[in-house]
Amino acid sequence: MGDAFGVIDHVRNANHLPRVRQARKVKMKNHVKAVPLVLMILFAGAISVIGIASAVDTAHAAEVTLLYNGSVNAELHDCGCKKRPLGGLARRAALIDELSTGHDVLLLDAGNLMGDPTRDSSAQSSFVAVQTAAMGYEVVGMGAYEFGHGADAVRQAAQASGLRFVSANLDADDNAGVERWVVVERDGVRFGVTSVIDPGYDRAPYDEGPGGLRITDPVAALERELPLLRAECDVVVLLANMEGSEGSLRLLQELGDGAVDIVIDGAGSRQNRRPLEVGTSLVLAANGRGKYLGETALVIEGGTVTAPSTAVHALDVKLPEDEGIAHEVSEFEATQETLAQSR
Repeated sequence: MGDAFGVIDHVRNANHLPRVRQARKVKMKNHVKAVPLVLMILFAGAISVIGIASAVDTAHAAEVTLLYNGSVNAELHDCGCKKRPLGGLARRAALIDELSTGHDVLLLDAGNLMGDPTRDSSAQSSFVAVQTAAMGYEVVGMGAYEFGHGADAVRQAAQASGLRFVSANLDADDNAGVERWVVVERDGVRFGVTSVIDPGYDRAPYDEGPGGLRITDPVAALERELPLLRAECDVVVLLANMEGSEGSLRLLQELGDGAVDIVIDGAGSRQNRRPLEVGTSLVLAANGRGKYLGETALVIEGGTVTAPSTAVHALDVKLPEDEGIAHEVSEFEATQETLAQSR
C-alpha cells in the first residue's frame, strides 16, 4: 500500500516491533541514548498533536511549515498514467509557492532527486537540481541514485544548483561536495539535517562505488555524527534512504529512542498520509517519482514541538504550473534534442 497503513500492517507481523497505540503529546527533553524494551510505533490522526523530543526552548511560539518529498528521480513531467496522471516539476513549483505564502517554510528533498543512472543522463539530473533550488529547497539527502551517478555528477549538481547534499555515512576520496550535516534556521529554530543511505543499495556493501564513493555502516556513522549535530541545533531531521518498508524503523530502533526527532523517508514510493510515530520520532514520507509533496506544520513553544497537521498533496494535472519553470523545462528539452541530433 502507498500510505503509512501499508507500513504498519507489515510491522504488526514483525516479532521485534510492538503493537499500535494512540498517539500522545510528549514533553521535549535532552537526549540520552537508551535502547527501549519495547519500541512504540504510533499513528497520529490528521488533527492530532504529536510531541517530538528535542532540546529547543524558545521564548515564543515558532511556527514552521515543513515541505518535503523523496524519489523525484529527475522526472520533468507527470507520470502519463491513464487513470490519474500525477507529477511535474513546474506543477510542484506552483504548489510550493501557494503553500509557502504567509508561512516560514523549510523545504527538504529526502534523496533520489537524481535520475536512474542506468537510463538518465547526469545533465538532466543537474538540471532538475537547479530547478529544485529555484523552488527554495536547500538540503538534499544522498540516495541510491546519487550514489549510482557517482562523485563527479553529484559535485556538478551541487555546484550548478547551490543545493547542499548531505550524508552521514557516505565517504568520498575528495568530498564530492557532500557534507555530513547542515544546520538551517527558521523562525529562531535551528534544524539540523543529515541523511543515511542503506549499504544494500551498493549491492556489495561497503565496497567502493562510482567516483570513489563508499557507503559505511549507517548506525555507526549516526552514533558518531548525531551528538555533534545535536550540540548545534534544536531539532534533528534525518533523511533516510533505507531498503524495505521497515528500514527506517529498524534504524530508529538501533539508534535508541530520542536520537532523532523527525525522519523523512526518501526511498521507494511510500506516502505517509498520516505521520508514523516511533517512540519520540516522527516518520514522514511523500515519495513516488515526483508525484507528491508532503506538508507538515510544526509549532515549537516552551520546550515542546508539536505537529498539528500533515498532508500529502498529489500533483494532479489539473493543478496550475509555474510558468517560469515550465519554460525552463521546455528550453532544456529543446537543447537536449538538438544535441542528440548533432551527434
